[in-house]
Amino acid sequence: NENIRSQMKWLDYINDQSDRMSKLIDEMLTLAKVDDMKEIVEIERFNLSNLLNNILLTCEAYIFENNINLHSDIKEEIFIKGDKENLKKTIIIILDNAIKYTNKNGSIFVNLKEEKNKVKLEIKNTGEGIKKEHLEKIFERFYRIDESRVRESGGYGLGLSIAKSIVDYHKGRIYAESNLGKDTTFIIELNKEKLESLGGKG
Repeated sequence: NENIRSQMKWLDYINDQSDRMSKLIDEMLTLAKVDDMKEIVEIERFNLSNLLNNILLTCEAYIFENNINLHSDIKEEIFIKGDKENLKKTIIIILDNAIKYTNKNGSIFVNLKEEKNKVKLEIKNTGEGIKKEHLEKIFERFYRIDESRVRESGGYGLGLSIAKSIVDYHKGRIYAESNLGKDTTFIIELNKEKLESLGGKG
């Protein structure tokens, strides 16, 4: 009856809000740990090319379900020194962001290459793009570009600030470029010489 349907609707709503709150708390705890450098404990030498290929394999079905075309150009055998798990988290944050904002039947391009002593990862998605005034601010905590889009996707603007904290720790650079109405590209640059000065094994 109507009363049961109404109660079920409220239960679904409470469940949804509870999931979002749980995700928010989880993100805040991650950010706090990254800030305190308590979570960055496993510095090792690893194959970034393999890590990226594995992430793309894991996300392939999800990307396909969202009617997105995936194109990748990954230079093989790129080894770096760093915290593998947190760099993996950074790549997933950027990739997830790209999936959320790709237009229907749009494309995502993932490019990993070496330029002299730098490793450069680019994740580009077609879509609405980001206005110039937002590009610098999107890495700030809780910064929202579009309230309605944020509510739809359940994002709180913490993911990109977590990604920035992790890249900053690795003495790298993360930034975004965009062509309005066309595409957005997130770029992560890591300097191999600077990575060598990180502590830990390897």
